[in-house]
Amino acid sequence: MEIRVHVPHAHAGDALADHARRRLLYVLMHRQHRVRRIEVRLGDTRSRRGLHDHYCVIQLQFTDAPALTVVDGGEDLYDVIDRAADRAGRLASERLRRSADAGGPAHRFPRAADRPAAFAMP
Repeated sequence: MEIRVHVPHAHAGDALADHARRRLLYVLMHRQHRVRRIEVRLGDTRSRRGLHDHYCVIQLQFTDAPALTVVDGGEDLYDVIDRAADRAGRLASERLRRSADAGGPAHRFPRAADRPAAFAMP
Protein backbone atom coordinates (compact mmCIF):
# COMPACT_ATOMS: atom_id res chain seq x y z
CA MET A 1 0.00 0.00 0.00
CA GLU A 2 1.50 3.28 -1.15
CA ILE A 3 0.49 6.53 0.59
CA ARG A 4 1.24 9.89 -1.04
CA VAL A 5 0.48 13.12 0.81
CA HIS A 6 0.53 16.47 -1.01
CA VAL A 7 0.81 19.52 1.29
CA PRO A 8 1.23 22.99 -0.25
CA HIS A 9 2.86 24.57 2.83
CA ALA A 10 6.35 23.23 3.45
CA HIS A 11 6.69 24.57 7.02
CA ALA A 12 3.83 22.44 8.37
CA GLY A 13 3.97 19.72 5.74
CA ASP A 14 5.92 17.06 7.59
CA ALA A 15 3.73 17.02 10.69
CA LEU A 16 0.49 17.05 8.67
CA ALA A 17 1.71 14.33 6.29
CA ASP A 18 2.78 12.16 9.21
CA HIS A 19 -0.59 12.65 10.92
CA ALA A 20 -2.48 11.74 7.72
CA ARG A 21 -0.35 8.61 7.20
CA ARG A 22 -0.83 7.42 10.78
CA ARG A 23 -4.59 7.97 10.68
CA LEU A 24 -5.00 6.14 7.37
CA LEU A 25 -2.82 3.22 8.43
CA TYR A 26 -4.88 2.87 11.60
CA VAL A 27 -8.25 3.13 9.87
CA LEU A 28 -7.32 0.77 7.02
CA MET A 29 -5.29 -1.63 9.14
CA HIS A 30 -7.43 -4.70 8.34
CA ARG A 31 -7.85 -3.84 4.66
CA GLN A 32 -4.28 -2.92 3.72
CA HIS A 33 -3.85 -5.94 1.47
CA ARG A 34 -6.73 -4.76 -0.75
CA VAL A 35 -5.66 -1.11 -1.07
CA ARG A 36 -3.19 -0.40 -3.86
CA ARG A 37 -2.60 3.35 -3.45
CA ILE A 38 -3.79 6.30 -1.37
CA GLU A 39 -3.46 9.95 -2.43
CA VAL A 40 -4.08 12.69 0.12
CA ARG A 41 -4.31 16.37 -0.85
CA LEU A 42 -4.37 18.99 1.87
CA GLY A 43 -4.93 22.68 1.28
CA ASP A 44 -6.44 26.01 2.24
CA THR A 45 -9.37 27.66 0.44
CA ARG A 46 -8.20 31.22 1.26
CA SER A 47 -11.47 32.91 0.47
CA ARG A 48 -11.78 36.66 -0.10
CA ARG A 49 -13.83 37.10 3.06
CA GLY A 50 -10.88 36.23 5.25
CA LEU A 51 -12.05 32.71 6.10
CA HIS A 52 -9.25 30.20 6.25
CA ASP A 53 -11.05 26.92 5.75
CA HIS A 54 -8.90 23.92 5.06
CA TYR A 55 -9.73 20.85 2.99
CA CYS A 56 -8.63 17.24 2.71
CA VAL A 57 -9.19 15.04 -0.34
CA ILE A 58 -8.46 11.32 0.04
CA GLN A 59 -8.46 9.02 -2.99
CA LEU A 60 -8.26 5.27 -2.44
CA GLN A 61 -7.47 2.86 -5.26
CA PHE A 62 -8.27 -0.77 -4.54
CA THR A 63 -6.88 -3.91 -6.12
CA ASP A 64 -10.31 -5.37 -6.89
CA ALA A 65 -12.92 -2.62 -6.46
CA PRO A 66 -13.71 0.81 -7.95
CA ALA A 67 -11.78 3.83 -6.64
CA LEU A 68 -13.14 5.94 -3.79
CA THR A 69 -12.82 9.69 -3.13
CA VAL A 70 -13.58 11.45 0.17
CA VAL A 71 -13.63 15.24 0.61
CA ASP A 72 -13.90 17.11 3.92
CA GLY A 73 -13.37 20.69 5.03
CA GLY A 74 -13.22 22.82 8.15
CA GLU A 75 -11.18 25.24 10.22
CA ASP A 76 -8.74 22.87 11.96
CA LEU A 77 -6.78 20.78 9.47
CA TYR A 78 -6.05 18.00 11.97
CA ASP A 79 -9.79 17.54 12.62
CA VAL A 80 -10.46 17.63 8.88
CA ILE A 81 -7.89 14.85 8.33
CA ASP A 82 -9.40 12.77 11.15
CA ARG A 83 -12.95 13.06 9.79
CA ALA A 84 -11.91 12.32 6.21
CA ALA A 85 -9.82 9.30 7.27
CA ASP A 86 -12.66 7.89 9.39
CA ARG A 87 -15.12 8.33 6.54
CA ALA A 88 -12.66 6.75 4.09
CA GLY A 89 -12.30 3.74 6.38
CA ARG A 90 -16.07 3.25 6.69
CA LEU A 91 -16.66 3.67 2.96
CA ALA A 92 -13.75 1.35 2.11
CA SER A 93 -15.25 -1.39 4.28
CA GLU A 94 -18.60 -0.95 2.60
CA ARG A 95 -17.15 -0.82 -0.91
CA LEU A 96 -14.99 -3.91 -0.40
CA ARG A 97 -17.89 -5.82 1.17
CA ARG A 98 -20.07 -4.98 -1.82
CA SER A 99 -17.41 -6.08 -4.30
CA ALA A 100 -17.01 -9.38 -2.41
CA ASP A 101 -20.79 -9.88 -2.39
CA ALA A 102 -20.90 -9.16 -6.12
CA GLY A 103 -18.52 -12.02 -6.87
CA GLY A 104 -15.13 -10.45 -6.23
CA PRO A 105 -12.54 -12.17 -4.08
CA ALA A 106 -13.88 -12.39 -0.57
CA HIS A 107 -10.58 -12.67 1.34
CA ARG A 108 -12.42 -14.26 4.23
CA PHE A 109 -11.72 -17.36 6.22
CA PRO A 110 -13.85 -20.28 5.08
CA ARG A 111 -16.74 -21.34 7.26
CA ALA A 112 -16.41 -24.61 9.14
CA ALA A 113 -18.90 -26.29 6.81
CA ASP A 114 -16.83 -25.27 3.75
CA ARG A 115 -13.50 -26.65 5.03
CA PRO A 116 -12.17 -29.93 3.66
CA ALA A 117 -12.51 -32.90 6.01
CA ALA A 118 -8.71 -33.01 6.45
CA PHE A 119 -8.83 -29.62 8.16
CA ALA A 120 -11.91 -30.28 10.27
CA MET A 121 -11.57 -29.67 13.97
CA PRO A 122 -12.12 -32.76 16.17
